[in-house]
Amino acid sequence: MYRAGEKVLGKFLPGMSVSANGYCEGINAAGKGSGRTTPGYVQNWLYATYDPDFCTAGVEVGFRDGFVLNAQKLEIRPSFYYKLLNNFLSVGLGAGMEFGYNNGKSFEDVPYNFWFIEPQVKVNINSSFYAAFVYRYTAGTYADILNKDQKTNWFNIRLCYTL
Repeated sequence: MYRAGEKVLGKFLPGMSVSANGYCEGINAAGKGSGRTTPGYVQNWLYATYDPDFCTAGVEVGFRDGFVLNAQKLEIRPSFYYKLLNNFLSVGLGAGMEFGYNNGKSFEDVPYNFWFIEPQVKVNINSSFYAAFVYRYTAGTYADILNKDQKTNWFNIRLCYTL
């Protein structure tokens, strides 16, 4: 079913792709004497990317559910990068929001929420190697832990070689 949907999507909107993955981590007892175990948490991601000749645009949506502590987290990460000089250089911006809650609280009373903005310049040396220069500004609040705003700035250089 997935491959059929991928072929139809590729025919009507060349460059568009949609994918998903998920995993669980940890095994915990559901309760004393119950004889059952549950995963510590489950993380699921949905990716949608549009990659024609002139740009790359996408959105990633992730949801994490912690069964034992009843803690959930929602992440949304849109991005847009413009390709220059026959895709030798790409310049763009990524962003994201992360909301978390636990013990049955709703999103209106989140114990933490963060957002980030991430400009990037990427030099594509060839089809399997690139160097990217990235700056990220993150701001948010951990209401349950520190009850104050937090801000971080960082810059990094990414070198990536794909086999």
